[in-house]
Amino acid sequence: MLKGKNVAILIQRQHKTKIPVELLRTAAKEALAEKELKAEKVEVSILLIDDAEMARMNQQYRGKEGPTDVLSFAQNDGMVMPGTSKMLGDVVISIDTAERQALAAGRTVEEEIAQLVIHGVLHLLGYDDVNQTGYEEMVEVGQRVWERVSI
Repeated sequence: MLKGKNVAILIQRQHKTKIPVELLRTAAKEALAEKELKAEKVEVSILLIDDAEMARMNQQYRGKEGPTDVLSFAQNDGMVMPGTSKMLGDVVISIDTAERQALAAGRTVEEEIAQLVIHGVLHLLGYDDVNQTGYEEMVEVGQRVWERVSI
C-alpha cells in the first residue's frame, strides 16, 4: 500500500466554482488505498470542467450525447522509469452536473464532487460498473472509502 507522501494528486480547475482542494486529495488518496499498488509513487490528475466541455469529451471519447458527471482515463502503458511516479490516469468531473446531482440528492456540492472523485479513481484502479456484479462491488467499495473521507 502507498503512503500518503508517495501519492501526487494534481488538480486543474477550469470552472469558477471553488471546491476545497484538500477534500479532493483526501477522496482520491482514500480510494487509492483500496488496492495494493506495485509502483512506489503514483500520480492522478483531476480536472474540473463545465457541462459544455464535458459534453464535448463525452461525445469524443464515448460517442454519447450530452454531459456526464465523471469520466476516467486510465494510463495503462505500465512504463515507469525508476525514481518517477506511475501516472495512473485522469479523472474529469463536470461541476455543473455535480451541482444538479447534489441538489437532487440532498448533498452539498463538495460531498457530490468527493463522491465523483472516489468513483473516478476506482475506475482507474480497474473497478467497473458495466454489469450488475461490478456495479454492486463499486458501490460497496465506494461506500467503504466514503466512510473514511470526513467532510
